[in-house]
Amino acid sequence: MLRRKYRQGAKGGAMIELILALPLLLLLTIGIIELGTIFFTWNALNKSVRDGTRFLTDPNVSVRSGNNVTTTPTNRQRAINLVKYGKFNPIIGTDPLVVNFTNANNPQFVVNNPVFRDFLGGDGTPDHVVVSATYIHPLIVADTLNGIMGFFGGDFNSGNITISLPATVVMRIR
Repeated sequence: MLRRKYRQGAKGGAMIELILALPLLLLLTIGIIELGTIFFTWNALNKSVRDGTRFLTDPNVSVRSGNNVTTTPTNRQRAINLVKYGKFNPIIGTDPLVVNFTNANNPQFVVNNPVFRDFLGGDGTPDHVVVSATYIHPLIVADTLNGIMGFFGGDFNSGNITISLPATVVMRIR
C-alpha cells in the first residue's frame, strides 16, 4: 500500500481551504435563495394585480355611460381586496397574498386606486383600466448577516434593507 509522506504542518491544508471557501459558498447559496424568493413574490404580485384588473374590465362591473366609465365604490374596493387578498371579501386578520417574510403582522403592501384612462381614441372616453400595486420586499440576507455576525461575536447592523417590487397592469375595458 502506498503511503504519502506529509511534510510537517501540511496536514491542515484541506481545513484551511474549507475555511476560505465556505463563506463564499454560503453567500452564493443565500443569494440564490434570496433571488428565488424575490422572483416568487414578484410573480405572485403581478398575478394578483392582473386578477384585479381583469375584474374591473367586466362590463357588469365597469359601466360605460356616454363619455365616462364608472364603477361603484364597492366594486373598487372589491378589486383592491382581490389584488391584496385574492378574494372579494377577506376575513379580518387575513394575511395578504404576498406575505412580508420578516414581519407577517405588518406587510408593506400598497394597492393604488384603479384608474380609468383613454389610451386609444383621444376623445376623453376611458377605454382602459390601470391597476398598480407596490410591495416592499425585505431582504432575508439582512437577517442572515445579523445572525452570522452575532455567531462570531460581531455586530452587523443592516438596518432595513428592502427592494421595491412594483406591478402595473393595463387592460382594455370590454
